[in-house]
Amino acid sequence: MSVAQRIKQIRNELKLSQSAFGKTLGVSKDVIVNIELERVPVKELMLKLICKTFNVNPLWLEKGEGDMFLDIPDMFFDDMTEQFDLSISERRLVENFLKMSPTERRTLVEIMQRLLDNGK
Repeated sequence: MSVAQRIKQIRNELKLSQSAFGKTLGVSKDVIVNIELERVPVKELMLKLICKTFNVNPLWLEKGEGDMFLDIPDMFFDDMTEQFDLSISERRLVENFLKMSPTERRTLVEIMQRLLDNGK
């Protein structure tokens, strides 16, 4: 499987359209189409951006080895829990939120915003 095919697999796993995937990365749908169809080589900067934005394992993206996505390190959550004095429930909420796809997070934020707006 090529890098381009793995990029398409990431996008499909996240349930994002080419437009939404590109928008999240700051590029047009045409850029994503051209990458997925292997019309253009994928630049190193794009690979890094995909990994950072979607928590993708760089080794999987480049070579197909390991898991597609990286786990968010417990140390990150431990530090955040301590810094913000989070309860166990609050920590779990944050962890689960960050594990959602960008689309799922946007949907949840929209729902919560509507609830907050209705409470005013």
